[in-house]
Amino acid sequence: MVELGVFPASSNSTIFIRVLPDSGASTDAIPAAMFLSHFKHVKLIEGGPNAVTATGAAISSLDHFAATLSWSSGSSLPVATTIHVLRDLQQHVLSKASQKQFGMLPAQYPHSCMLAAVMSPPLPASTPIDDAMATLRVLMAECPLCSL
Repeated sequence: MVELGVFPASSNSTIFIRVLPDSGASTDAIPAAMFLSHFKHVKLIEGGPNAVTATGAAISSLDHFAATLSWSSGSSLPVATTIHVLRDLQQHVLSKASQKQFGMLPAQYPHSCMLAAVMSPPLPASTPIDDAMATLRVLMAECPLCSL
């Protein structure tokens, strides 16, 4: 969970909420109950997605509103988005697109190559460079999108 500031376009105040970054979510969304308790002063715009849960169950939309999101723990740049108000949503979610804009996910996600630092035994000083390159190629084979 991350805390975000939500500044609705039709409002003059920022409301802070905790949301779940969901890399499978295609929309930024809040439950209807949260809208009624925190954003009832915000005018909704008609229309919404045909949302479904990860299990394929339909979730009905109560419309949406434009907002700017801010994340104090990460990128200092605000993210303009549309927040959908969904009737049976259980948890506020932050979409994959918004996560990428905040830098929570790499821009190429899910097709990016994540590297890890691995400590290997030091090579003896007498090891030829060709042997080191062969070892490096074997290690890099674990991540085929990366190349030497």
